[in-house]
Amino acid sequence: MSEQINEQPERKLASFVVTKGYRLFAEMCDACRQDRFVGLGYGPPGTGKTLSAMYYAHWNTVKPFWLIQTFDELNG
Repeated sequence: MSEQINEQPERKLASFVVTKGYRLFAEMCDACRQDRFVGLGYGPPGTGKTLSAMYYAHWNTVKPFWLIQTFDELNG
């Protein structure tokens, strides 16, 4: 029997539009990194918080190298 791998298909970010909201988010992130503080981004759902964080962190570049094992994978 062949073993099935339950991986989700690779999602690529569509061309990201740098908006005023993103620039403010990036400014906050830069200030938090410089001053070693924790910043909190909050707001209504669907306003781009997650996509902004992914774009800021260059997630599409980092994700292939990130080794994450789920609880099920660790426990067989």
